[in-house]
Amino acid sequence: KQIQIAEQPIEKILGAKKGVLTGFQLSSSKKIDAEIGFVYLGIRPNNGLALQLKAQVDNKGLVVTNEEGESSIPNVFVIGDLRSGSMKQIYTAWQHAVDVVQVIDRRLRAEQ
Repeated sequence: KQIQIAEQPIEKILGAKKGVLTGFQLSSSKKIDAEIGFVYLGIRPNNGLALQLKAQVDNKGLVVTNEEGESSIPNVFVIGDLRSGSMKQIYTAWQHAVDVVQVIDRRLRAEQ
């Protein structure tokens, strides 16, 4: 089977009946026959606060962190999709959150 890559907006998903993919109609009106499709939405990081704080970001605008999830701004942690160099999946974000809470807890206990 041939793999086609189209970098145009999808105008319409085509199907003979509900739940059966037959293709896509693109914004250029071009139609692509397909039984399977992978759609990539891209990344638009919500990084306004990080930029205001002057945290280090990568070329995609994602916040660079150390292995503990701490940004270049001390005590500013990043989890989930905004974190550079990590997978963009919900279970990864959950693990980031658990790890960061443990780091914060450890630091608070050390201060007491």
